[in-house]
Amino acid sequence: MTLKAYSVHSLFSGPQEGAMLVFAHTVQEARVVGWREGANDLTDRFIDLAASLMGKHPWLFEEANQEKLAADVPHLIWNIKSCSVCECWGQSRIGEDGLCDRCKEE
Repeated sequence: MTLKAYSVHSLFSGPQEGAMLVFAHTVQEARVVGWREGANDLTDRFIDLAASLMGKHPWLFEEANQEKLAADVPHLIWNIKSCSVCECWGQSRIGEDGLCDRCKEE
């Protein structure tokens, strides 16, 4: 089975209130990894964790722990590269200037 990238966030508040990047085999596994490893981040504020598959976002795999990715081990990424202006990640690749595509256009 191959790891996929998931956004794990509060179902009620949505990913805009904070999301974790998790590499897992299934959506259920992503929620479990997010809950266990993210206990001091989102899970102290939210108990309604949801996971969304980050489909066509191949650049997110650059953020993965490459050893765990190669060994097919599910894991959470703590220091996700995010836009220095809007603080978002996952919508587009973050450039060398620290900006997402949307903020570059603005």
